[in-house]
Amino acid sequence: MSQKKKPDDKTNESEEVHSDWWSNDALDDTPLPDNFPTRPDGEKVRKLRQKMRKERQDRANPKNRPRIAKFANRVGQSASDIGTYTLIPMMMLAGPAVGYGLGWLAEKQWGGEPWTSTTGVLVGLAAAFRQIIILLNKKSRS
Repeated sequence: MSQKKKPDDKTNESEEVHSDWWSNDALDDTPLPDNFPTRPDGEKVRKLRQKMRKERQDRANPKNRPRIAKFANRVGQSASDIGTYTLIPMMMLAGPAVGYGLGWLAEKQWGGEPWTSTTGVLVGLAAAFRQIIILLNKKSRS
């Protein structure tokens, strides 16, 4: 497998010339150490290379690009829609809650037991509806 170079060569005597030890002949004849990895199956490697080559060609094909771009746009649009439609119930909860909190503070400050907190809830609800309408109008324009 490995041979020493002749001393009359102009190279260092300690250098060795290695045969192609990854070739099938060299691997089949030489016992491998215990910690040395086994040789990969040549057929599997060949199939994997063919599959990778085909996928590369498919990606380079201009006919496939619009399909990928359309899918990416749909996914991006769906994610944007999820964010928008998740925000609507949060506004419907937060608006009246903030209104009630402000009404409760007004009750503690000036009195008027049931009416200030009730008015605060209604004003908060109106504000939430207003924000939702603004949000949906922006969404429909884009």
